[in-house]
Amino acid sequence: MTSKIRGPKRPNLFHRPSPKDMTLPAADMVNAPPHYRRGGIEVIDVIDALGFDFYDANAFKYLARAGHKNPDKEIEDREKSIWYQQRKLNKLKAVREMTEKLREKMSTPEGFREAIAEAKDAHTQPIPTVNQRRAALGLEPLTTPDPWAPPTLPTYPDGKL
Repeated sequence: MTSKIRGPKRPNLFHRPSPKDMTLPAADMVNAPPHYRRGGIEVIDVIDALGFDFYDANAFKYLARAGHKNPDKEIEDREKSIWYQQRKLNKLKAVREMTEKLREKMSTPEGFREAIAEAKDAHTQPIPTVNQRRAALGLEPLTTPDPWAPPTLPTYPDGKL
C-alpha cells in the first residue's frame, strides 16, 4: 500500500486569465505611492541608501516626483527642488565663510585668545526666546505663550519663594 504525499498546489501554466482576474490592486498611497516609485525603485530607498540629509532628501524627492504626482505641478515641483538645494548651498557657504574667518583670526596668538574668549562668552549667553528670534528676523511676535521660555517663578511679599 502506497500513500500519496500531497504538497502545495502547483500553478497551472496553461491557465489564461480572464479580464476580471487582470484588475490591478488599488495604489497604497501611504506605504508605496506610485509617484515615488519608478522602475521598481522607491525614492525613500534611494534617500536611505545614499544617506541624504534633510535638504538633499527633499530636493531629490521633489525632483523624482516632478510630473508624476501631478503633471500640472511639474514646474512647481522642480522649483521646490531648486529651493531646497539653494537653501543647503547658502548654509554651506555660510559655514565655509565662518570657518575661513575663524582660521584667519586664530592664525595669531592674540586672535586665538580672542576666539577662545568669544567661545566661552557664547556659552554663557541666555538662549533667545522664540519672539526674540522672530524680532531679529523682522517677524511679528507670536501671541501664544512661548513653550521654550523659562518658567516665571512666583514672588511673595517677603521676597522668598
